[in-house]
Amino acid sequence: MSAASISELSTISSCLEDGSIKAEHISTGDQLADILTKALDKTKFEELRGRIGLEAISAKGNKTKGEN
Repeated sequence: MSAASISELSTISSCLEDGSIKAEHISTGDQLADILTKALDKTKFEELRGRIGLEAISAKGNKTKGEN
């Protein structure tokens, strides 16, 4: 572990101890970062997309690069 990593962990530990930050358990089903880090089925993708405030954009009528 690098000196910088040790310093960061020390800072986080101090903040947890003094109450300036709070750590909470997040269950596997509630991990919003999964939308950015995992291959998800359509249902889970759409659920997480909505929970982080994104909306679907329709590509109907839009031409992609290289189309005539």
